[in-house]
Amino acid sequence: MKKILMSLLLLVVLLTSIYSVLGLSYMPDMFLSDQHKYSLQMDGEGEAIVFFKDIMYDVNKDINSYILEIPYKEIRLIGVYEKVVDSDNSNCLSWGNTCKQYGEGSTCVQYDYYGKCQTYEKPCLKYEQNCERFNQDISYTYEKIETQPELLSDKTILKINFKEPVMKGNQKEFIVITKIYDVGKSSLGKMNAEFETFKTNKDISSIRVSINVPDEFILKGKSSNTNYRSDMVTFAGNLESSNSLNSELSSKMSDISTHLEYSGGFVQTASYLDPYESLSVNVQYSKSWFALYWSNLFWSLLGVAIVIFLISYGIKKLKEYTKENLPIKQQQKDSETKHKFIIPFLGGLFSALGIALLWGLIYVILLVLDNILGYRYNDLLILLMILLGILLTLFGMIGIPIFTGHKFGATTGFFTTLSLFVWLIVFAIIFVVISAIL
Repeated sequence: MKKILMSLLLLVVLLTSIYSVLGLSYMPDMFLSDQHKYSLQMDGEGEAIVFFKDIMYDVNKDINSYILEIPYKEIRLIGVYEKVVDSDNSNCLSWGNTCKQYGEGSTCVQYDYYGKCQTYEKPCLKYEQNCERFNQDISYTYEKIETQPELLSDKTILKINFKEPVMKGNQKEFIVITKIYDVGKSSLGKMNAEFETFKTNKDISSIRVSINVPDEFILKGKSSNTNYRSDMVTFAGNLESSNSLNSELSSKMSDISTHLEYSGGFVQTASYLDPYESLSVNVQYSKSWFALYWSNLFWSLLGVAIVIFLISYGIKKLKEYTKENLPIKQQQKDSETKHKFIIPFLGGLFSALGIALLWGLIYVILLVLDNILGYRYNDLLILLMILLGILLTLFGMIGIPIFTGHKFGATTGFFTTLSLFVWLIVFAIIFVVISAIL
């Protein structure tokens, strides 16, 4: 028995060690690996202005260059911009002395209550001043890096040579602005856009991608009032026609850098990517709400129709079987007890169906009103519609079972409630399956 326990203990220790090595060591340090930020400004033709910011770290060595792999071949490079020091007015607020060389022997510098020495100190032969409180006052600017894209059959390679090398343990920020022509493709009145993030040979601790469309378009899964910034598109055009950055453009680039941290719209994130791994983001947008959601409506209605058909068909077959195979007296007896099965079954079904259609209708109404009235009324509309939906849902979940229980008996009312919850679960499963397919 002792041998078995010892073997199990050793196995646990071994598995813990393996988990520690394989399960945890693969994750790059959040503060010692790259962080990538993207903002895509789409247009009506499926083309995108891409703003990419890389906050990169390297604790192992100094680096002078960086290779970026863009998984598209139809691109136009607008520019690469490095954040560099403009002026450094940092200064020391208070100085202190530190001993750099000690002499022989020691002197007591602290005694206890009874006169016994508690702390000894060697005599200092040489002192050196050091800063104890430091005021960091550094201003930054952005400078354009000249680089020539290398076009391959299925991707574009950018080799970036920094003006200021990344020193060991420090960070570097640079921004790449490109126009990518083949992000989206038109289909059935809507634009299907698929964006794949850029690849590097370094670990990536976090990726954040935000996608926005012009105001006249609707972004599926989001309000039409997205965070589209036409000024960023204009800014990209100004940069393309300029060989260097003046103070105004550099200040605007600083604003863009901050915007990339928190830009809204359709946002997707990922963490802990290995070198040369990427994140793919898929969105759909259109000027027509129906073009985006007709397939969802079609499959939802088809699913409900199939359920109702199967139920109706089953009831019809059950009645035919009863007439053909049961005696008249037995049929009369069954007719008297049908309320115990058919009424709860149908009552629960149509109550659940009504609740599902109610919330689907509320969702559609909110989308339509949002497009008409705008974001200022979003909170009020959502609150009112949710309250209305809750009231009608409570009526369906409580009122219908009470009505059937009052008219056909308490047992019928109880089974109507049970049937209602079962059908709600069935419709929820159908909705999840359809959502996964679409």
